[in-house]
Amino acid sequence: MKKVIIMLLMAVAVNAMAAEWYDESTGFTWYYTVSGDAATLTGCSPKEGKLPPLPSMLGGKSVKMIGKSAFGGCSGLRGSLIIPDSVIKLEDDAFAGCSGFTGSLIIPNSVTTIGSGAFWRCSGITGSLTIGNSVTTIGLHAFKESTGFTGSLIIPDSVTTIKVAAFQGCSGFMGSLIIGNSVTTIQSAAFSGCRGLTDVFFKGLPPSVFDGLPVSGLSFPEKYAVEWRKVLAHKNIREPKREGVPVAKVVSGKMRESDPTVMDVVYKVTSTKPTVKVRALAFQDGERSFAKVVRPETFVEDENGNPTAGNIGDGVTANEEHTLSWKVSADWNATLAKVKFEVLAVEDEILPLELVTLPKTETQPKMVFSWNYVIPSRAFDALLWLYADKDLGLTLTDGVLKNGTVRLADGASCDKTSYDALVYIYGKMGYELLQGERLDYVRERSRLDLPGISERQYAVKVIEE
Repeated sequence: MKKVIIMLLMAVAVNAMAAEWYDESTGFTWYYTVSGDAATLTGCSPKEGKLPPLPSMLGGKSVKMIGKSAFGGCSGLRGSLIIPDSVIKLEDDAFAGCSGFTGSLIIPNSVTTIGSGAFWRCSGITGSLTIGNSVTTIGLHAFKESTGFTGSLIIPDSVTTIKVAAFQGCSGFMGSLIIGNSVTTIQSAAFSGCRGLTDVFFKGLPPSVFDGLPVSGLSFPEKYAVEWRKVLAHKNIREPKREGVPVAKVVSGKMRESDPTVMDVVYKVTSTKPTVKVRALAFQDGERSFAKVVRPETFVEDENGNPTAGNIGDGVTANEEHTLSWKVSADWNATLAKVKFEVLAVEDEILPLELVTLPKTETQPKMVFSWNYVIPSRAFDALLWLYADKDLGLTLTDGVLKNGTVRLADGASCDKTSYDALVYIYGKMGYELLQGERLDYVRERSRLDLPGISERQYAVKVIEE
């Protein structure tokens, strides 16, 4: 019996008590509920005329919330909307469809949550919007299609989440959208249709969920600008850009009629740089694999008596034709039925990495990291380059390329050993794999989705200052 009584008392204690209060000075009746030491304003009467300041105390309790749909659809109310400093939450649809309010709207610093649709289609407001510096969440459709606001829109530093279509269709704003330094989520269509906002300025890191912005021109504080302009320019690209990567092409190649042991090759490297690094490989039977590879090393004079050994190596002039005369018999004792000669060229890096620089912080050093993953064929090309460059850490036995006992490539690709291949290639470039705590830090700092799986390993290099 005692157990039942206790349960009943608990049930009564949590029920909100509905009440009303007539204010003789304004002629308005305020409806509210009380729960514990807080009151929720749920509406008023009449539904027309000039609205006085909303009360901060009702029933002897502080008004903490404007209730769900409390003033929803009140098209007859006019004048300024003054929300008291006691309010901490505007519940869903609290002022939705209120078309008679005029002047600026100030949401006080006490408010922490602006609920879904709180000011949806409030079309009569003709001034600026000021959001208090305690708001953490701007809800779904909170200001959707509220067309009367003017001036810039400032999202305070306290806000962390701006939900779907929060400001969609708010075409009255003009100038800048300034987003505070704590925003981590901007959901879809949050600012779509805000045609008057011509610039977006992030005070801190852009959010991890990043959508619904009205313009493509974005600004950041200096310490974030470099990294983020580059990230945003390529955010959805998963393959590296090819611009600036040298392209080597064999123009002609044939065995010399007067000496069938010599192959004369004419090649050209197209590059944005004046000089490039050039190496060469050949493949028996035309099969591009480590099982069929040979490394040309002996270069002789061309048919006009000009030396060609200087046309391979570092510092070769780009964008013009060069001749290589390879003494095949000096480097290859196999009987050649068919051979493919390949010219390899790089500028600086042997893998085309899209790099972002992260500045030094109190806990992390300055670093550069790659945000594009390296597909196996790219890794295979890099291994061919290292072999052509006579890398001392590599051995080739029976078509298997190894570093010590670690297999890097077997046959024509490195599909099954890309992880070990990348470990080695990145090391040769001065990078290491991005993993562990450093990967977690880079994900948070860059806001990029960098999966930590072996097929998509990313590179990082610490920059000493």
